[in-house]
Amino acid sequence: SADADEHFVEAFCREKGIGFRAFHADIPKLAKEKGLTEEEAGRQFRYECFAKVCAEEGLKYIAVAHNRDDLAETVLFNIARGSGISGLRGIAPVRAFGEYTIIRPLLDCSRAMIEDYLTKKGIAYRTDETNLTGEYSRNRIRNTVLPILKESINSEAAAHIAGAAKRAAELEDFVACAAKKCIDELKAAGKYSEEDEEGRTVRIGIGSEALEGMHPALRSVILRGAMGSLAGKLKDIEEIHVTAVESLIANQVGRSLDLPYGITARRDYGSIVLETVKKPEKEAFFHEVTELGGEPYEVALPDGNRLILRLIPCEKNLNIPGNDYTKFFDYDKIKGSIAVRTRREGDHLLVKAGAGSGTLCSKSLKTWFIDNKVAGPDRDGTILLAEGSHVLWIVGSRGDDSCYVTDETRRILAAELIHRN
Repeated sequence: SADADEHFVEAFCREKGIGFRAFHADIPKLAKEKGLTEEEAGRQFRYECFAKVCAEEGLKYIAVAHNRDDLAETVLFNIARGSGISGLRGIAPVRAFGEYTIIRPLLDCSRAMIEDYLTKKGIAYRTDETNLTGEYSRNRIRNTVLPILKESINSEAAAHIAGAAKRAAELEDFVACAAKKCIDELKAAGKYSEEDEEGRTVRIGIGSEALEGMHPALRSVILRGAMGSLAGKLKDIEEIHVTAVESLIANQVGRSLDLPYGITARRDYGSIVLETVKKPEKEAFFHEVTELGGEPYEVALPDGNRLILRLIPCEKNLNIPGNDYTKFFDYDKIKGSIAVRTRREGDHLLVKAGAGSGTLCSKSLKTWFIDNKVAGPDRDGTILLAEGSHVLWIVGSRGDDSCYVTDETRRILAAELIHRN
């Protein structure tokens, strides 16, 4: 257990006269609060503790015990999750960590070499029991994938993967230098521009012809670097995102796509533009409908338009409008109070399962937005006529299928969108 591991290390340090500090945290709780996996939250907490000790003791270096097998596992993990060439370099032997430097002196040693050394020297050691479970992806690589490679393909698989990682790191560093030189040349030619706001990059424009003529490896590094500059980090910016931006080069002007960290990429005239601008959040709108009767009930909408609601009797030969700006509903099928509002979690429509089908199924509003290509920034401002979480009408667009007017209808809720002049 973690407590037993702590007591073992404390006793070892006391015996050898080594300073010992213990830190404790509720990792599942931290992970939930920060929106991280437990692995990520645990790692973040560990390094925060390392930095704290360095600051208190006046130290500059943090030595961690990653070994060659850890490096091989990381490379395999990165390949599997689609991280591109940058993931092939795995774990760096030395890297900056704020004002401190992380070093990994055991990175060239296999786990077996380390354990063999400890055994020969009569030094006791413990294995973290969480490393033996199949709960985490890395553990499955450590305990299943890598052993199969060693047993069935090559006993030196981990060493060869580590060697390939070193070559990949050298190649990536070379391409990064070439990319920097290329960017400097593009800037000088007016084909690469950056805009800053409050000390951070918020917009990068790159000439589309220049991108099209680049070697794919160079283009990939430049685009990923641009996204990293906007996001402030490269984590979770993967090959799939680079490929998506590359697809815009041959696309028509105006096409755009959403990327991680609120970054938007679009095909502009003569360039690919990547930007992250913090858009002002649209204030939620809510108006509960009360005292519906024969008189028109008017709701003033945030965009200056108006929604007019009326309760009218259903008459024979009634002309039911077929446009998106006027909708009729069977009022007696609406059991709860209704409101005019913007979206909420759990909103859904009841729609026909298929053309001509009488069966209704629930469809989330989010799915409807995706199917109809409603851009993210526009979703928060979409006005709905709703009964609780049941959306009766996406105002100015489609209506729900469960409250259609039929021959049995006696009272009609008529809703009409009036655009401002």
